[in-house]
Amino acid sequence: MTDEFKEIGHSGGKIASTFKTDADGRRSYQVGYSSSRPVPMTRLGAWVDWLGISALLGRIARFVLLGVLLLPNISATAQHTDTPHVRRVVFVCEHGSVKSLVAASYFNRAATARGLPFDAIARGTRPERTVPRIVQTGLSEAGLNVSQYVPQKFVASDLSGASLVVSFDQDIEATVDGKVRHLKWDNLPGVLADYPRGRDAIVQRVNALIDALANKSVQ
Repeated sequence: MTDEFKEIGHSGGKIASTFKTDADGRRSYQVGYSSSRPVPMTRLGAWVDWLGISALLGRIARFVLLGVLLLPNISATAQHTDTPHVRRVVFVCEHGSVKSLVAASYFNRAATARGLPFDAIARGTRPERTVPRIVQTGLSEAGLNVSQYVPQKFVASDLSGASLVVSFDQDIEATVDGKVRHLKWDNLPGVLADYPRGRDAIVQRVNALIDALANKSVQ
């Protein structure tokens, strides 16, 4: 029995099959192949080759996808590197809820509006438990919400990362100890006695400080 066999890219090959009977009467089957051309690729071989190519393409696709996913992170890292380090300004008054809080609130809003890398906190040498109602109301009318703020005591750790300390009639030299530049805004009008007048005096100083920080000329 002789059958023709053809496969893609190959033709003319022949598969010869023969039956033989030995002396005991057992029959055996033999298959032979002959061709002047290379052995044709079997259907299974074609699948194996295709799967190999697919695996390679899959690896390439994964590398491309990985690169696309990493690009935003690389870009974000570069942007973060270019972003100036945010520096702290510490305002200190007696109760940590009046002059220092007004100053810090207006300072942070102005620094954000000017794009300056500074962040202010309010501290007190003898902090009260809550913020006085007149201060809450006055700041709220200016769009500054401090209703949930809890006054905190000024301690040495507040100087960590600080570039400037501003005090209101407080002796904090022992705590500052020359570690950070210290400005004294003493003898300003009382905020609780006359909020608009006291606030305006503080805001005037804050705006001048913001201008100085923007020009890097704090004295």
